[in-house]
Amino acid sequence: MDAQYRYFLGKHRKGTHIITSLRYARFIIDREYDMNSSGIELVDYDYVGKFGIAFGAGYRLFARNGLYWGTSFYLGRYILTENDGIFFNFEFFKFGMTF
Repeated sequence: MDAQYRYFLGKHRKGTHIITSLRYARFIIDREYDMNSSGIELVDYDYVGKFGIAFGAGYRLFARNGLYWGTSFYLGRYILTENDGIFFNFEFFKFGMTF
């Protein structure tokens, strides 16, 4: 799950923007499998949650009817865990509608 803030560099909320983002992700760890007559079965697993922070940039082009097209890229890192990993997100054909 991501929470993003876009700071638009122009006079209005359109064009080039800078992104800051917070992320929470939940990963499965420590899986245990059991073999029986019907095959392999997953019997036990644990979750680990990771928090991350990211920064990036993008561009949005708005139409008068509220539709928009955008592209963006951001790069981040999970923090406060033993195995801090890097994550990134690239959106090229992002379509949406303002409300």
